[in-house]
Amino acid sequence: MKRRLHALGHEISLNHAYEAVAAMSGYPTWSVMKAKLEETTALPPTTVKPFPIGKIPWHKFTPGEHNPTSLFFGPDGDRRSAIMEEMGREFFAGFHEHSPFLRAIAFSTGADRIPELEGIEADFCRARISREDCDLSIFDLPLGRRYPCQAHRQRIIDFLTDLVATLAGKVDLSPADIRALAEPVPRMVDKAYANCDRNPKAYRPEVFEEIDKELDLEVSGRKDLLASWWETSDLLAWRSRPTWAQWAQAQAVPALVDFMGIAREADMGGVISSGERAADVIVRCISAAVREYGFLRKPYRRPGRRHARAAVIDIVETPLDPRADNLLFRIAENDYRMLVDDIDAHESTRALYEERMPTAASSMRLLVSANGPQYAIMGQLSGLLGDAIADGRELVIFTDDVRCASTLRDMSSSYFVHGCHDHADVARVARALGLDGDHVNVIHDHMVGDMPRGLSGIPLVACRRKFHLTETSAVILPS
Repeated sequence: MKRRLHALGHEISLNHAYEAVAAMSGYPTWSVMKAKLEETTALPPTTVKPFPIGKIPWHKFTPGEHNPTSLFFGPDGDRRSAIMEEMGREFFAGFHEHSPFLRAIAFSTGADRIPELEGIEADFCRARISREDCDLSIFDLPLGRRYPCQAHRQRIIDFLTDLVATLAGKVDLSPADIRALAEPVPRMVDKAYANCDRNPKAYRPEVFEEIDKELDLEVSGRKDLLASWWETSDLLAWRSRPTWAQWAQAQAVPALVDFMGIAREADMGGVISSGERAADVIVRCISAAVREYGFLRKPYRRPGRRHARAAVIDIVETPLDPRADNLLFRIAENDYRMLVDDIDAHESTRALYEERMPTAASSMRLLVSANGPQYAIMGQLSGLLGDAIADGRELVIFTDDVRCASTLRDMSSSYFVHGCHDHADVARVARALGLDGDHVNVIHDHMVGDMPRGLSGIPLVACRRKFHLTETSAVILPS
């Protein structure tokens, strides 16, 4: 403060600077502010106090129509897993007439999982994607479609544009360069799907044994029975084999490598500031991505059951390569958003899934579990929160990063603290989430270290936004 005012030509004493900081922070004097800071950063007493049950019960904070977005802060581990399990159980228990769909996207180090979610619903599916292996693709389509809807088309354009821009970013790119690289991408996407529709990819027997047996190819010896993967997918859907139909369709849609040839053919006259043709830069970047990332070049994929009632996508984190995490999260997010897109599907598409197709009355809840800063996906998380608020879809985000929590807090209708790595983190979390001294003491006493024993649930400090007010309470989940 003193340095800033000096730069503006004003000289004040250090004591006056402290008083100015206190006034800006809402305290009457520096002495009051200093005492409050010392109170909130002090270690808890050696004798742990009983957990206080707040005036507002847990069910007031349950995600729903009037509380669509929730943010949970705390380390990954037993508490977070238990909360995710409870979020799933409570969600399915609340529906009797309409079809609920639960989705979870969880970053992991490769060894840890969220096994608790596997027990909440019999119709369960799990996919595991990583830098080297992925059975999902941004180019996948809902069953029965040959072209992406407008929202999905834009996600594909964003994916390709981001892929090219980040890989080409090893050299300095001006805003004009990025525009020149992004300009032809929409035409490339349209041409890729048109090519797959007009000149479908040929069906190949012996790729999936299950499909060969279903079609009796081994028995009849007719290896050339079906001309394309599209025909195979349509026939399997007609036979009420939606999972295998999705496998066949995954081979029929474009692959990233297809865009190299399209870029060379596309009507692109743009150049970047280095003098290189935009088409050549795009081809070079796609070629580099296919070589570098195994998940972008897998020849035959087996997507999971997209319309399972409960599904988890585990993303194995890539140390020191946030670009890979960003691309993998976009793919996982797209799989969730395709389920949302299907709500407005044509009746002929809906019939392919029989009773598993979501309807306008269906309810969906998405859980996202992330660790560390995750700056690479902040834009996607903010977009998911904005859409959840606009569309009334339930979204629950888990993070252990203070900056992430601070950034996403204002878009969350409720936010919670279920733990801290150590006592030194408590003050930072309290400042980021605007917690008062009483609730800081609750965190110190009950939410640092191992899960407390003797409680019937998990202790939380919960904040619920209600118009311009924020109600804060200590609660037990479930209460």
